[in-house]
Amino acid sequence: MKGAIAATLLLCLPGSIAMAQQSADTASVSFSFSNPALQPPQYSFVVHTDGTGRYHEGPPGNIDAAAAVPGNSDTTDQDVVIDAKLTALLFMLAHKHHLFAEHCELNQKNVAFTGTKVLGFAGPEGSGSCSFNYAKDAQLQAVATSLIAVAYTVAQGRVLQSLLLHDKLGLEAATAVLAQQQANGQALDIENIAPVLRAIAADPNVLNRTRTRAAAMLTMTTTLRER
Repeated sequence: MKGAIAATLLLCLPGSIAMAQQSADTASVSFSFSNPALQPPQYSFVVHTDGTGRYHEGPPGNIDAAAAVPGNSDTTDQDVVIDAKLTALLFMLAHKHHLFAEHCELNQKNVAFTGTKVLGFAGPEGSGSCSFNYAKDAQLQAVATSLIAVAYTVAQGRVLQSLLLHDKLGLEAATAVLAQQQANGQALDIENIAPVLRAIAADPNVLNRTRTRAAAMLTMTTTLRER
């Protein structure tokens, strides 16, 4: 009898694993940022368990859309890949904080406004979201800072693309700033703008030191921030 039960369990196990994996793959963490004093003033991410995701810049909308509305310069959509450690931390914190369905703002006076951040979770287990200027959990604050750094990288990629087309000399200063931000952790997941950096590095009409810097940024290892 015990053998029959064991055999049945073994037969069911592969399907159970597949179902569990499918459930995990449908889960996602979202992050949005808004601050009218900054450029861009608002953007958002959706991140899946494998680190793939979508970045949307502009007025709130469907950030999983295939592309921005044609002719609408106020929105930008781009596929992104998030560092594996940061992705794992996002989902760990989602479960630690009840799928973000809880109060996460630090209730303290005299905290400067740095932007409204919203973390959310959606998946088979449920959904939730929490909003904060400064989170009471240091890890939540850290992942928000990290995603802001990814957004900075994506935005700078578009700046570099424009300069490559219209102002190659301007690339010298722009790449110098980006390289410094990458070095201090304020520009993360440089791989998301790899195509434009490769184009800069390969363009003979760009200054040699700019080309060398662009190539170096592609090879520099980005590490998870422990702040």
